[in-house]
Amino acid sequence: MKQFYRIAFLITVLASLLLAGCSGEAGTKLEGEEADKVMEYVDPITENMLAGLVANDYATFAKDFNDEMRTSIDQAKFEALARQLNDQIGAYQSRSIDSVTDYGKMVTAQYKSVFTKTDKVNIVVTVTKEEPHQVTGLYFR
Repeated sequence: MKQFYRIAFLITVLASLLLAGCSGEAGTKLEGEEADKVMEYVDPITENMLAGLVANDYATFAKDFNDEMRTSIDQAKFEALARQLNDQIGAYQSRSIDSVTDYGKMVTAQYKSVFTKTDKVNIVVTVTKEEPHQVTGLYFR
């Protein structure tokens, strides 16, 4: 249990540091067409990561990671994360978008998600706005 919280904390800290370093602004919540436009590229990336998590396939999970994310969550850390998530919250089932926030060069999508052991997990994904869109932050809270 403690290991899960350590990994979740590490991912949260990494995502926070990346966001803090990328923009001096607090972020602007996007709605309507603006949010939909962002979700056109963020949602397929998120789907791919979660498919990799479910299949226990690091290559699929990390396909859209930037270099820092690949270094932060390597194969061994991915395996530990997948084990801990499965043990603590169960297998991923579904998600729905909760909010989309613009941070200048990055956007963050927060999802409400359902796992087999709980429906109280938020998945937060930060992606570059510039193509190729790359994941710069990911955490489960």
